[in-house]
Amino acid sequence: MPIVASMGGNSGMQAVTVTARALATRELDTINMLHANGKEIAVAAVNGIVWPLYGFTRSIWDLF
Repeated sequence: MPIVASMGGNSGMQAVTVTARALATRELDTINMLHANGKEIAVAAVNGIVWPLYGFTRSIWDLF
């Protein structure tokens, strides 16, 4: 469980760092921001679907 919590913190910190850098260098405008947010949401959705399915499959597999 601590590893899962740590992964969330690391990826969150990385996203904040990249966004702060883009804001500081003025690379982030309205269009780029919408694209970046859409990409983050897509990656979060994939992670939210794939990893629970993987964990469920592994737990069922280990029962047999």
